[in-house]
Amino acid sequence: MSEPTKKKSIPGPFIAVGLIALVWLGLQIAPMLSDDDVEPDEPVLVQDTVLISDTGYALEGGTWSTYHGGPALVGVVETQLGDALEVLWRVQAESGVYFAPVADTERIFFATNKGAVHALDYQGNEVWKRQFMQEPYRDGRDRVERFDAPIAVFDSTVIVSAMRGLVYALDAETGETRWMYDIGGAVLGTANYHPGTDAVGDERLFLIEQSDGVLHAIDLASGENLWVTEGVERCDGSPSVKGDAIIYGSCASALHVFNANDGALVKEIAFDEESQVAGGASIVGDSAYVGTHSGRLFRAGLNAGEVLWYNEDSYDEIFETPAVTEDYVVFSSYDGSIYALEPDSGELIWKHETDGIPTSPVIAADRIVITTDGVLLLLDLATGDELWSYEISDEASSPAMVGEIVVVGSDDGTVTAFGRAAQ
Repeated sequence: MSEPTKKKSIPGPFIAVGLIALVWLGLQIAPMLSDDDVEPDEPVLVQDTVLISDTGYALEGGTWSTYHGGPALVGVVETQLGDALEVLWRVQAESGVYFAPVADTERIFFATNKGAVHALDYQGNEVWKRQFMQEPYRDGRDRVERFDAPIAVFDSTVIVSAMRGLVYALDAETGETRWMYDIGGAVLGTANYHPGTDAVGDERLFLIEQSDGVLHAIDLASGENLWVTEGVERCDGSPSVKGDAIIYGSCASALHVFNANDGALVKEIAFDEESQVAGGASIVGDSAYVGTHSGRLFRAGLNAGEVLWYNEDSYDEIFETPAVTEDYVVFSSYDGSIYALEPDSGELIWKHETDGIPTSPVIAADRIVITTDGVLLLLDLATGDELWSYEISDEASSPAMVGEIVVVGSDDGTVTAFGRAAQ
């Protein structure tokens, strides 16, 4: 053993004792590292992958492709609605319309709870109607299809998901079936969309099977499966799409971020165990705003993969999708109230109490459009003051913004269009 300059050598007996101690320690540690006791590997998350950017999919004039606007589920338009609305037209369907209508640049689409899909023009005239049936009951009686998920429309294709897991793709112009896809279980959230990696021909849909939160990617043109992820946990909500990311929450009390191109799990952002997610996340910039079972409204940084803040002003569950601008986060709660928060801090700006259970809000310029039970409300965005209300029925869908009009479905089977009232 070499001796460092100006330092004493270590006596031999001490070296021997040290070697014996090291051997003994190794024998103790070795069993702890045996293959039988090693924990299974966690999913490999690509933590440094940035999929979110400020660029999203802008809504074309008049379009409202999901129950809450475009693929990022932001729920915001620039339409000026003034201080009051008036009924423009009303159509009567054969059964209740519980989910918000959607629209492309020419037509409005909605589904009823007894298996029918309708297409209207912007004046409320029927363009086409399809009735969907299941196999008859054993006694021969007719059995209608059951639609328990919001309808959607992308690239001239209307997507309707049945409770039994069968997804229908319809031609937006004619209503003819383009393809069907069996997801293998119930679907409660909206279908969502990504334009793909190529300029043309690579468009894809995303749907979540409810029981295990399995995400399916489907070729929009053919209906063929592109990939399927592992399950994350039960998911009653909807996926959001922004940039090359798909984001959704689950009963695992977390947000899950997947790569839209190959289905790789990129990030998981954990909340507290009481904060299960059953609604949609609104994506603005690289932040997701989402409500939870605990009553907390979270802002999560998707690129950083962490919770930025949470708000606890709500007294009850938040399962509707927030509407978010640069200056306001507006959400509704099962406690009957509508809240506005400051986006950077999560601090409360105002609270508006209602007599019912409000749905997902929509921000139209300086106004908020929202339904609570069967009443349509118009609120001032800055103050939360109620400006106008209209009773539609006992229960109404969340509102859709179609060009310059507000369109709402209801439990009595009516679909009503409202426009800015003459001053």
